[in-house]
Amino acid sequence: MSTADPQLFVGYGIQLELKDGKIIQGKINKITQKGLTLNDVKFNDGGRSNVFKIRASRLKDLKVLSLPSKKQQQQQQQQQQQQQQQQQQQQQQQSRGDWMDDDVTKIKNQQDFDFQSNLNMFDKKQIFDQLKQNDNIESSKRLVSHNVNKQDFDHDEYVLSKHDEWNKISSEQDDDNEVDDDDDDEDYDDDDDEYLPITKSINITHLLNSSTTNDESLSKLQQLIINETNSSSHHFIKNPRTDQMVPMITPIEILEIERITNDSFQITTLNEIFAMNLSYLIKYKFFGGWKRLNSQNNNPEPLILITISEFNRSGLRAITLARFLSQLNQIRVIVLFPNYKKTVTVNKEFNLQFEIFKKCGGKVINSIKNLNATLSKLNSPIELIIDAIQGFDFNLNDLDDANQYKIIEIINWMNNKTKHTAAKIWSFDLPSGHDSSTGYKNFEEAITKIDKIVCTYSWPLTCTNILRQTITSDKDNVILIDCGIPKNVYLEKNSLRKFYNIDTFVESGAIELTI
Repeated sequence: MSTADPQLFVGYGIQLELKDGKIIQGKINKITQKGLTLNDVKFNDGGRSNVFKIRASRLKDLKVLSLPSKKQQQQQQQQQQQQQQQQQQQQQQQSRGDWMDDDVTKIKNQQDFDFQSNLNMFDKKQIFDQLKQNDNIESSKRLVSHNVNKQDFDHDEYVLSKHDEWNKISSEQDDDNEVDDDDDDEDYDDDDDEYLPITKSINITHLLNSSTTNDESLSKLQQLIINETNSSSHHFIKNPRTDQMVPMITPIEILEIERITNDSFQITTLNEIFAMNLSYLIKYKFFGGWKRLNSQNNNPEPLILITISEFNRSGLRAITLARFLSQLNQIRVIVLFPNYKKTVTVNKEFNLQFEIFKKCGGKVINSIKNLNATLSKLNSPIELIIDAIQGFDFNLNDLDDANQYKIIEIINWMNNKTKHTAAKIWSFDLPSGHDSSTGYKNFEEAITKIDKIVCTYSWPLTCTNILRQTITSDKDNVILIDCGIPKNVYLEKNSLRKFYNIDTFVESGAIELTI
């Protein structure tokens, strides 16, 4: 039984019912074994999209709403006829050289080839003598000489070259003007889907939230209440060097401390002090200090990737850190920032930090595609990833759909990178994709494993204990960084006095604690 050509249905107006209850309307643009591609798509919540792909596994029901016009049908028939004619021509060309078309009687009348008589005519000794006479190759150049193992290796053998394409790479890489081809069926399983914007009706977080039962919501709320009413000791981390209990902080308390520091004490250098202290810790603790970071080292400089999503406190601290790390040219720093051009045009401080960073030799990239292309030109793998996508004061659900798609792509890339390589992730305040108050995942994708949490305002968040399951390091996994907040700031409000009597940054600008 022959099946109809799927392309005959192109242009049909259809209504799809998904297994999760969503209704989608549109016109068929392409049909494959894996699913459908629709044009002029309408969603039941009012959302629209020019192009939308959907997998066959998600379909529950299909209803035809309209047929294509006669002109469209004629064009489709003409295209189908042309394809059939081309296929027939190709088959005819292939069949012309086929031995099956030979005349059988001619084959039967041919004489058998006498192998033995021809073999007797072959004088092997004479042939080898002729080869020897004409052989002028020196014995040292023969293949057998090259296969002898060396006693000593060359000085640069099995050593990566220090000089690669780093200095040739532009300080800015933007792919806004590039157009990617998209015709393969494999795109249904690829995270790099080019069709934007993604409306809320097909956002997975939106579907999950809409399908969440009351029991699930109540269980989460109950767990939250239990965590909040636990013993107060859960809101402290012990400092083993001083035996003091370091208190944890809420996002609201951080904002109050920042306000008092800026308004009452007129201090505006919190970002620079934080970045300087953290950069010293990374250089000395992570990379080993001068032993590795020196101009006499024959290996390429180590590579750090810093990820940013928006202009927020976390992003500004991250780009300032990138500037401090790259200023001595002993560390290579790449900043992955999807909204780079949009953000720097509206914020002067952000723009200033980026300009200094680029003049110091840093690179700014705005897509995973460009990042992979850049990494393929370098001899130094990524050793450390700074996760500054979110921070304590930002919610990734506040991004628009297009930017959420980009951030999901970046988070998936980071999770995959740490799973298959030795790269480590340090997150600012908490892993991106989690709520800063509760510690629970609140975004479609979240960073699953990190090595350390970096406290950008000197104190750990109250949700840090809940995030313990995402931290792979068993020791020194929470880092307090001095950002220049005077102790007397904590005396301005009674709720902040718990931070006053704690001895923190007496010997250095960083303290490592363990949860």
